[in-house]
Amino acid sequence: MRQRRIERGALTLASPEVKFEIDTETHDPLDVGGFSVLPCTCYGSVFLLTSSTLFSSAIFLFLLLLTL
Repeated sequence: MRQRRIERGALTLASPEVKFEIDTETHDPLDVGGFSVLPCTCYGSVFLLTSSTLFSSAIFLFLLLLTL
């Protein structure tokens, strides 16, 4: 599924999330780093995107049928 999305022009980011380490007393940022992308994270995001796409397609078809 992921490969098909990439072939269709999906945007792929090297690090989808940035993490900040914050000082608990001063609330100043101490360190910044990227979120490590695990295979399970990729699978979860692909399935969420797929379900959103399918649901929006179903809504579109339903609304299209209402106009006929």
